[in-house]
Amino acid sequence: LIGLGLLRYIGLIEISYLLIVLVVMIIFMAGKLFEEYKKNLKVSLLRQKYALQDKGKRNEHNMVQVLSHEFSRGTADSTIMALKLSERLEPMMLRRLLVTALENPSDKVRRYSYQKCVEVSNIEHLEKIKAFALQEKSATMRKASTAAVDTLSAHLADNVPHAKWRDLLRSAEVGDRRRLAQLLRKHPNNGKVSLYLLELLKDINPRARAPAIITAGLLKSPEYYPALIDNLHLPAYSNVALSALVAVGDKATQPLDLAFYRTGQHFKTMLRVVQVLGRVGGPPNLERIWKKTDYPNKRIFFECITSLSYHSIRASRMRLARLKIQIEQDISDTAWNISVLLRIGHRHPLDRMLRVAIEEENKQNQDDIFLVMAMIYDPQSVRLVRENIELNTAESSAYAIELMNIFLDDDLKGKIFPLFDDLRHEERLKQFSNYFPPEYFRSYEDVLNQIVHRDYNQINRWTKALALYRLALLDSVKVTPDIIANVFNPDRLLLQPTAYALYKKDKNAYRRHTLRIESKTAKALDMLFLRPSHLPEGAPWRRPMLEVEKGIVLKQIPAFVDVPGEVVVELAELSKERHLKAGTTFVKQGDTGRVPIFVVVQGQVRVHSEEETLAQLGKNALIGLEMLLPSDTFTHNVTTETDTTLLVIEIDDLFDLMGMRLDLVEAMLRYVRHRHTKKPSTAEVGARALVS
Repeated sequence: LIGLGLLRYIGLIEISYLLIVLVVMIIFMAGKLFEEYKKNLKVSLLRQKYALQDKGKRNEHNMVQVLSHEFSRGTADSTIMALKLSERLEPMMLRRLLVTALENPSDKVRRYSYQKCVEVSNIEHLEKIKAFALQEKSATMRKASTAAVDTLSAHLADNVPHAKWRDLLRSAEVGDRRRLAQLLRKHPNNGKVSLYLLELLKDINPRARAPAIITAGLLKSPEYYPALIDNLHLPAYSNVALSALVAVGDKATQPLDLAFYRTGQHFKTMLRVVQVLGRVGGPPNLERIWKKTDYPNKRIFFECITSLSYHSIRASRMRLARLKIQIEQDISDTAWNISVLLRIGHRHPLDRMLRVAIEEENKQNQDDIFLVMAMIYDPQSVRLVRENIELNTAESSAYAIELMNIFLDDDLKGKIFPLFDDLRHEERLKQFSNYFPPEYFRSYEDVLNQIVHRDYNQINRWTKALALYRLALLDSVKVTPDIIANVFNPDRLLLQPTAYALYKKDKNAYRRHTLRIESKTAKALDMLFLRPSHLPEGAPWRRPMLEVEKGIVLKQIPAFVDVPGEVVVELAELSKERHLKAGTTFVKQGDTGRVPIFVVVQGQVRVHSEEETLAQLGKNALIGLEMLLPSDTFTHNVTTETDTTLLVIEIDDLFDLMGMRLDLVEAMLRYVRHRHTKKPSTAEVGARALVS
């Protein structure tokens, strides 16, 4: 009451001053509270980083770590699977892992290791193998270990006279040439070794050339480097050549660096060169990788960044601008993709698949941003942010943004925060519009056309191919210059759906425009769409599958459903379509792991022994994926019950792709674990019975 009474003596100006004082005090207190909150947040960040200890300082998500983790999972099956994958993906690493596996308590694992030590002639570790053999207690394991030691000792004592080396080299028996390749390892100082080994490095049989490549890696002589580099792009030898070059180490890095810049170099070789330089490490090699980040290809750029991230490298001041530009480009691409998602429906299966492809691209963009951020800022802080984002809750996203607010540069905050905030697409796009102008599309057809014509560094081939294929199936689409332009695209994945759209909508336009391309390419397209003239009238004929259609089939298989479409379509391009009549046996008991992998596209097959049927498998069944090595054998037959269409994937092609795509390795491990841990159905029992 007294205060109210005093108001009559206080003028309006005094009240204004009082309000100003109160506002200033509130702002001051709010600032102090915010500073205290930031201080507590920093303390929390430091505590969490301390809890991580050395984890997160470098990227540990690589082939060696994935295989080592699988090797150490604790079960006999996982250890043997890791050894099998190492034999195909990291053959030089296998030799060390086999010795480590002899410490495993499982008799099954140790028996397998002894057998493999003999098979790969692991004579450089013979003394360790002898020591483990002396520790074996059971009669069965003593017999297996003694046999392995005796055989390896015989390999070590195998002294074929030099005069006989030429006979082994010229022998028609691949076993003789393989023996010579292993024998040459024992004569590193013999001047004639290089003459024979260089011949073996050109052998047409993988059973002879692969051990020759390993020998070259063990001998580490400069005259073998060009031959090893030339094998980096060949599916049957790429992984073993990479493994050998890594074993050679620094001596091979200068020739590798020159090979990267060679005119007309295979793209696969360029990727492999970056992988080798990253695996070998050391300041000179890391500097070589940094220089390759200027190469105008996004995949090469991120292969370089990934290789550098394994060594806890921080970008120098002069390279920060380039990395920040890449972050902004990835955010811009994500914003564009979101605007596309808002225009694509859910009803048509292809629309749903296209949405998944674009969402996969956004996920890849986010992963790439985290990878680059770890080169600019403290990698442990970036790891903590990523872990919170991946929890995928509103609270964890908000906390992640608060953490980023501590260390991010101000010019990136407004661009990155909307990307990771828990927002609807429309709200996210609205916030992005402050930095990246929104894209407007005239129609759904315009959306698809924009996807097709977007730069390869902004959207991948798989998404483009799906968009082209969807255009071909739309009745409202007419033949336009946009479609005709892709007839001249050298990429078969995009050329085929373009030609299909032309043929489907205007056969005259198809004939007219395919006359303008190379005759070999035009003939290949005709074989896809034109009925063969030699077929009698009325005889059934089915159009061969396009590469994008193969990718659609593979993407629906449980083993590959979580693999990015960009990787799956590369596998699809390596596959061959095969049509079989009912009653055809395409896998026989005793067939080895050299038999391809089969995917049932249409029809039904039966897994059986001579006496009984074990299982019936239909569409999307996968046969032979666990057959990793030539020593693995099928224990049953597989016969078609109806006319059947298969996709056939050569095992060498699969492992070549796995060597460059870690997603595929992890997918295979998940698939195998799933089959070994869950209660199998009748069909899976039959499928599993294929492998001994």
